[in-house]
Amino acid sequence: MFAGLMLLTSCKKDKNEIIISGKILDSGFGNYLVGATVKLSGNGIQNGIYSPDFVELETITTDAGGNFSFTRTKDRSDSFRITVTKNEYFSEVHEFSSTVFSASSEYVKEIQIKPSGYLQIHFYNAYPSDDDDQVVFYFSNAGQNCPDCCTNTPHTGYGPAFDTTFTCRFYGNQKICFLRSVTKNQHTNVYLDSLFCPAFETTTYQIPY
Repeated sequence: MFAGLMLLTSCKKDKNEIIISGKILDSGFGNYLVGATVKLSGNGIQNGIYSPDFVELETITTDAGGNFSFTRTKDRSDSFRITVTKNEYFSEVHEFSSTVFSASSEYVKEIQIKPSGYLQIHFYNAYPSDDDDQVVFYFSNAGQNCPDCCTNTPHTGYGPAFDTTFTCRFYGNQKICFLRSVTKNQHTNVYLDSLFCPAFETTTYQIPY
């Protein structure tokens, strides 16, 4: 009788457990990442209290093979969020509904994160014409949401002495495309170019116009 009770209790415990696991991949180099921080959050009812906001449940770091795994007791979470961070990488967020556990007790996901690279752009009027000289420069395939990221916001300069330098962050081991429009002597020319941004490095690029 006692053995049968223990077996029944064990089965109930296993049935109420869910596993959320996977691997973290460096998309710039194609290798799995050790030491990435993986945070699991959930919303819905947590510890008997309903919250529409995501509440942190557990945080771990990936092993040598880039693996992570969370074992949770089934609760009444509506959905889950996995947030991956690592120094010199862009953070990545992945959300999924708890309905995935209606068919299986395990959810497995490979998540890719992108390494950072930096661009230092030096823009200057090398061939001044007059006070009406104008340049408009912007990145056409940027738009990451972080304070130091390269963005699609135009940089505009006026006059014969315009000279500026700025640094911004982009995906490492990828090409960034940029467009510049130069107006001199009432004529406007448009130039489209690209630049490879190595991971973990600062690439300096001179743009005379």
